[in-house]
Amino acid sequence: MSMTTHLADSPDLDAMVRVSSRSLWTDSQWLFDGMRPGLRSNRFRIDWSFALPEEGRFTDPRWAGWLEDTRQFVWSMRVDPPSGRRRARFVTLVSASYKLRILIRWMIDENMRG
Repeated sequence: MSMTTHLADSPDLDAMVRVSSRSLWTDSQWLFDGMRPGLRSNRFRIDWSFALPEEGRFTDPRWAGWLEDTRQFVWSMRVDPPSGRRRARFVTLVSASYKLRILIRWMIDENMRG
């Protein structure tokens, strides 16, 4: 059974699942391991609590479903890549989250709710 299946089926488990030595699934920021001298810390951080166009944050209860779906999609790139592909590196997850942030803000700005 994949990690994403566990997470989708057990909300209580979400709070205990580690995405790194410093972050849990439900944290408003995921701080990944792997920092090296010369790299900026934002290359290893996903901030799920970003501002939205209509005020508020993506971590507000109103967006809980979208937040969970977004986390599962990003994390699946790491734990369940397509057949024949490597697991995504943490910097790739961060990059994907920035791109999704643009899409999410646009969807909200266009009054999409699902």
